[in-house]
Amino acid sequence: MDKKTLLSLLLIGLAVVAAVGGTLAWFTAEDSVENNVFTAGTVQISADGEIISGAEKIDRWNPGDSVEKVFTIENTGNKAIALRGAVEGKWDFEFTGDDAAVIIDKTDPSWNVGADGYYYYWETLEAGETATLHLEVNLDGELADNQYQGHDYTLSAGFQAIQASHADEWQWDDFGDYN
Repeated sequence: MDKKTLLSLLLIGLAVVAAVGGTLAWFTAEDSVENNVFTAGTVQISADGEIISGAEKIDRWNPGDSVEKVFTIENTGNKAIALRGAVEGKWDFEFTGDDAAVIIDKTDPSWNVGADGYYYYWETLEAGETATLHLEVNLDGELADNQYQGHDYTLSAGFQAIQASHADEWQWDDFGDYN
């Protein structure tokens, strides 16, 4: 066989393969899945405080006077939270004696004072809900002697939230001090 014949046969064979391959059909399909977006929840709070009784005494506080202070904490995140707070009072001078002459009493049964000194809210606070902490701040009549005259007492509070799901008390240790 000469080269021309061989080349002709090769071309005819390729044409037959192309014709047979072009007539065969396969069922096929394609699809895709959109990316799934997972958005983490948020744990956020907003705290505010106001004096609801005894405000007229705050600029001239006398031994034996009481002031009721209320802190309002709102869950502004979208996760249910566990809540705790710390309250601290300080005089603007170094007093003598064993006591600072101020007694702070919790008047709200929704809160418990832990061994660590923090106020723990008993219930889970859902997104958008608020909790209030009521305190009575007393200038003790027996302990507040003349050294307290003209001095300022500052009451501060800090609140912390942790997600309510998958949380245990030991996880509060990760926060450290609220200041």
